[in-house]
Amino acid sequence: LIFREYIYRPRPKQSYLEHAEVLEFLLETGLRLGEVMGLQWKYVHIEEGYFEVVTNLVTTPGINEAGEEQGRFRRFHYPKTEMGKRKVPLTARAIEILESEKIRDEQIDKVCLPMEGFEDIVFKTWSNTPLYDDTVRRTLRKISNELQKEHKDFPNLSPHILRHTFATRCVEYGMNIKALQTILGHTNFR
Repeated sequence: LIFREYIYRPRPKQSYLEHAEVLEFLLETGLRLGEVMGLQWKYVHIEEGYFEVVTNLVTTPGINEAGEEQGRFRRFHYPKTEMGKRKVPLTARAIEILESEKIRDEQIDKVCLPMEGFEDIVFKTWSNTPLYDDTVRRTLRKISNELQKEHKDFPNLSPHILRHTFATRCVEYGMNIKALQTILGHTNFR
């Protein structure tokens, strides 16, 4: 609750707000960061109440002609196991986030051409490019630092902590462990 209130808190500097929906979607779905960043509209089925995890987005170093690292390169990657490919149910709040994101994406598409190969991506920047994972992680670190000023024992946040929080909440609400295992894409439950 503290986290949700914070990410939507009005502030003079808008820098944290660009990722608020991504952060809350992580918390609502239990996805890995790369899975959220790689989510494409063709795999979202709002009317049916689920989406499919088919790919994730990874960032790798770019290599120039001299064989040296130069820049970063984003590409789609496929889950390591069959359990990684899955259908995930949508909560009412996750549907609201996706509907809001659809409107935002349409606005962005009117102003900027999408990056080639990433035309169907759900969560994107205002310049119509996929998010970088380190940008989202940096935002979470900033939020953690700010919240720790107000709440001394507030934990350091990471996308994986949000995933654990999702799983904990599901168990607290009585979800079957096997069903949770499937939603999280785990081959075994630990």
